[in-house]
Amino acid sequence: MNCKDLVLTVPGFFSEQERSSLLDACKIAEIKCLKIMNETSATALEYGILRRKELDLEKDRLVLFIDMGYSKTSICLGALKRKEGKIL
Repeated sequence: MNCKDLVLTVPGFFSEQERSSLLDACKIAEIKCLKIMNETSATALEYGILRRKELDLEKDRLVLFIDMGYSKTSICLGALKRKEGKIL
């Protein structure tokens, strides 16, 4: 796989030091990290992108994201709506 630009997702509990270490690893590997984002934010973004046409222009859609893993459970409540073809 030939990838030069990427967005990394990390658990919400990652410290700034752990995030910085990931950026250092990207520099060593000569990979451009465009952004580091929390897993739940990435999940909400993906939901909004995949369901863009279903979202209303005027009214928020409340969505509850639940990630039940082996060692942790994360819950995130998001309000999504479409604005001029973009996800907010």
